[in-house]
Amino acid sequence: MTKPKITVYCISQKYGQYLEQAVESVLQQTTDNWELLLIDNASVDKTASVIKYYQNDSRVRTFRLQESKNLPSICNFAVEKANGDYLIRLDGDDFFDENILLILANWLDR
Repeated sequence: MTKPKITVYCISQKYGQYLEQAVESVLQQTTDNWELLLIDNASVDKTASVIKYYQNDSRVRTFRLQESKNLPSICNFAVEKANGDYLIRLDGDDFFDENILLILANWLDR
């Protein structure tokens, strides 16, 4: 697999009801030079089942933290796991416009 230009990391803790929309907003990007890190921050809701649904997508890597971590710790974890040149966070209860990664990469490349 080619090295991705952008790593998107999505953290979910108690966002299971919104997570599918967040993930789908990445999958529907107009550029395909990205990877998605799905990080389950020891959720007790349906986050794990939503993440499991996407675990066989080659563009998606999934992680489950056994103990809940604070945001800076999870961000550092994502930085360590990221393969992309650029990094962007997507909260589990948010979603992207379909062009955000294309615009981000073009702007940063300039």
